[in-house]
Amino acid sequence: MAVSIDEARRAARLARLALEGEELETLAKDLSAVLDHFESIAEFATAEIANAESASTEAGASHQRSVRTAEPRRDSVIRPDTVGAMLTMDEALRNAPESEDGQFAVPGFLPDES
Repeated sequence: MAVSIDEARRAARLARLALEGEELETLAKDLSAVLDHFESIAEFATAEIANAESASTEAGASHQRSVRTAEPRRDSVIRPDTVGAMLTMDEALRNAPESEDGQFAVPGFLPDES
């Protein structure tokens, strides 16, 4: 999927990156490569689901579960999810471009409803 220079410029602006000229061209090429990679992963995943569903139908659907309704794997947990050290509000906001009343401030993106 080809990413245009305008799309790369918009992505750079959203990421607060000051890119121009050759840097934007490089970003557009890199983003295109990433999106192409994700498309190939999506195609592979879709093919795997279709293959698994047809295999379960052939083997007797009553004895096997569909890939989409299977229980999540429980044996892939690496460590327990425990609460560790947490940042204070000041530490969390230290590198924020803008903050207001102890919260991250972000530019509005919804149209004003007047």
